[in-house]
Amino acid sequence: MTPEQFEQEVVQRFPMLADKVTENRGLLHVIMGNLYCYTQEQLSAMRWNEIDRVFRLLDEAYTASRKTTSEIENAIRVSFLEYFEFHEHEGQIRELLGPSLAELYDDQMRYMEDLAGRAAEQRAAADSNKPQSES
Repeated sequence: MTPEQFEQEVVQRFPMLADKVTENRGLLHVIMGNLYCYTQEQLSAMRWNEIDRVFRLLDEAYTASRKTTSEIENAIRVSFLEYFEFHEHEGQIRELLGPSLAELYDDQMRYMEDLAGRAAEQRAAADSNKPQSES
């Protein structure tokens, strides 16, 4: 699936987001962010069927895009999953994510933890190289 096809699918399946997609055509990460916000609204209202519909679209887009482009995978990782708020419903949401998106989420979390660990190591090394101030 191409980013353009993804935009078309968002409009077709979620007509309430059509104006935002039209406004941001070609800006995949912005459209993914709009879909993220929509999903968080549905989560706050506990509309599980609607959340499931979003995850099904993402799963289809991710699965279809793995053969042609990594743009969609990157947008799902960075603009949807990276800071996803489970709001105390992690078990139920993980079931709705399905295996592909759950694996992608877990991989993204490992990546973020690794980045944080490396940044902490770099700060510690920089701090140990600073001269001690006199008391």
